[in-house]
Amino acid sequence: GKGKTVKVKWKVRKSGRTSDVKVVTASVSGTPLGRCLTKEVKRWRFPAFRSGDAKPITFPFKLK
Repeated sequence: GKGKTVKVKWKVRKSGRTSDVKVVTASVSGTPLGRCLTKEVKRWRFPAFRSGDAKPITFPFKLK
């Protein structure tokens, strides 16, 4: 069947760590699925960078 798309928003800090992680999809925000996605994204690490500010990202997760 058709899957669901859940948008998650976060920033990548210069250290490569994520911050301000938030589920944007209202129907999932605050649910066990939303909390699980938030927890996982908070654990992610990106390459560190020197120039610029924290990079905002909004990513659509496709769930099946």
